[in-house]
Amino acid sequence: MVDATLWRMDHTPLQLSRTQCGISLNATPRLAPKEQRAHDAQPSPRMDNSGLREVIEEAGPQPGRLKLSDLAVWVIIGLVGLFMCNMTFSFFAGDFGPPRFSFSDIGIFSLIPIILCFLSATFVAVSLWNILKEIGKARRLRTAWRNGWVEYRPALIGELVYLRSKTEGPDDRERTYFYYSAPLMILQPDGTLAKAMSGEFRANNPNWLRSRGAALAEGSRIATVDTANNNGWTVAAYRTDGTSSEAELSNGLTGRQVDAVLHFAEQHWVR
Repeated sequence: MVDATLWRMDHTPLQLSRTQCGISLNATPRLAPKEQRAHDAQPSPRMDNSGLREVIEEAGPQPGRLKLSDLAVWVIIGLVGLFMCNMTFSFFAGDFGPPRFSFSDIGIFSLIPIILCFLSATFVAVSLWNILKEIGKARRLRTAWRNGWVEYRPALIGELVYLRSKTEGPDDRERTYFYYSAPLMILQPDGTLAKAMSGEFRANNPNWLRSRGAALAEGSRIATVDTANNNGWTVAAYRTDGTSSEAELSNGLTGRQVDAVLHFAEQHWVR
């Protein structure tokens, strides 16, 4: 996961300044992929004994804990679908009074209940599929974390490399997300720093970042990171089995847990 080259934190200030880049902490599926599910169900022979596991658990919740915000949209869509189903079945059953036409008649209006029934069933199916997908992602991360296949370390963020943008949502509520990568310096319990590269993560608009003095690079080959040229500190997660060479800033922790990890490192790791 990290480069073998290490640096001692001799000239690092005691306070690890938090990044202001607005990096999304929502866990990436790359931390606990489906193909590693059987592997991650077995305990790792080398559990992290740096003290960070206890810090993260105390700040709670544990990584992989499902949040209501992850499901809220799909729950609402599912409820809308169920309501439409109920209305459609009530119409078929004649709960709204005698039908004004026979469904044996051929006409466009006779298809409306069928179309509504199909749409409502689609809403329910899509929402259920996405809810189960989120539950599965959370369960895999929780299992990998508990068994020691995912670890967390403080990370100094280098120059951001803008990768792409993606616009989602309806026209009246569409939102654009911006994706980056960055070189990192991972702080170790003995106070040394090791080089790493981040996986793709989401952060604020590049123009907004530049206007506030964030360091952005023109390309990944020239992006640098050092204690004088950086975008502050956060927490990176990585696989301990070497299945991924990248550290993930979309780590599945809460902001409170990130602060707790950095505070712990300030007190115990920085020399």
